Amino acid sequence: AERLRQQGNPYTAEFEFQNALKIDEKNIRAFFGLGLTLLESYITVGHSSRPETQFDPDEIYRQMRAGTAVTTAQASDYERHQCYQRLLERHPRVLYLCVGAAYTGNFAAAAAWKKAHDPEDRFILIDTGAAAGRLAVIVAAAARLAKNGASCEAVVTAADASLAACQE
Repeated sequence: AERLRQQGNPYTAEFEFQNALKIDEKNIRAFFGLGLTLLESYITVGHSSRPETQFDPDEIYRQMRAGTAVTTAQASDYERHQCYQRLLERHPRVLYLCVGAAYTGNFAAAAAWKKAHDPEDRFILIDTGAAAGRLAVIVAAAARLAKNGASCEAVVTAADASLAACQE
């Protein structure tokens, strides 16, 4: 299922994650696979640029040790907008826990899109101020609450509390 999602087949991946949970309802990879969507960043290694999930980390480090330039870039505005729209077509409310605004333009881009396209206030944005491990902990806690049936408001409140409590 994860491979399907990485290959750009989110609906087939969702079906496979659901099947995995029918077999083992405690399958943590399937659980998080269903509840999370990653807005891909891109990694450029030499002249090759691909979504971050399509690179093997060992390959990146090998290239860096060999002196190859490695850079990162955010998704285009078009890709971001398509992602937001697709999520709102599938879910009544969407919580976007953005990588810290100090690191990327994701929060500003999402806020501008929300202002223009979300009159019903279904797209909830939080600038986490976090990246990497801290962001992963905050997202995991929010996803667990949502999976267990917590209201959207409770999940947002808990995410805000996690931001205050979780340090890098």
